Amino acid sequence: MCTINIRLLTAFFLCASLCLSLGPNTLTAQTATVDLEQATPASHHIEAKIGGKTFIAQKIQSGDLGQGNFSWSGKLANGQAGFLSFARIGELFGEPICHRSKP
Repeated sequence: MCTINIRLLTAFFLCASLCLSLGPNTLTAQTATVDLEQATPASHHIEAKIGGKTFIAQKIQSGDLGQGNFSWSGKLANGQAGFLSFARIGELFGEPICHRSKP
């Protein structure tokens, strides 16, 4: 009985040490970045090409507008200050709004 407890404790501490050495973000699921035209209300990262520039945004919120329509807002990723916001109505996307804050 004592041998089993020692093995369990050893396994636990080895696992805990490995998890801590990998870092907390390693254990979270990574979500894929999807193109604006493929976006859904559940999309966490969206890539949008606006005015010849590519922006990636991380979801802050989205709203279900019914019948497959939705709005989506997120903050710009990769150290850029600003936000991306758009709405999808049927197969049409409202013009995405991307506002970049000046540092």
